[in-house]
Amino acid sequence: HELLIALYPQLSSWKVDESNGEVIFSMKHSLSEAAMKLADADMYLLDTFSNLILYNNNKKGGGGEFPPPRSSLVRRHIDAARQERIPTPSLVLINGDSDDNTIVKRYLIEDRDGFVDFLRALKV
Repeated sequence: HELLIALYPQLSSWKVDESNGEVIFSMKHSLSEAAMKLADADMYLLDTFSNLILYNNNKKGGGGEFPPPRSSLVRRHIDAARQERIPTPSLVLINGDSDDNTIVKRYLIEDRDGFVDFLRALKV
């Protein structure tokens, strides 16, 4: 599992349950900015093996507390990943537009062949 993440980082989305404010897992995505826009999640977790990058999507609005409390599902997931890996990955917290998100964009693979337009058409 660790080798796969080292070769191809994993991007997952997390949403805030409006009824209780708890951060819940949404789904895994391809490594593209378009996938992030289509998911429209409150937070994204990018696991690059050496870094766990939690990105708060300020553009969505709301989103609850950031960084999320240690008792939240996303933080427990992060803590488990950090405990099972050697070397321990660094945790990077990025608060949407107020922080530099270059580190996130560095890992994204953009599709220039129109697949994103195809996905948007499916969503409608």
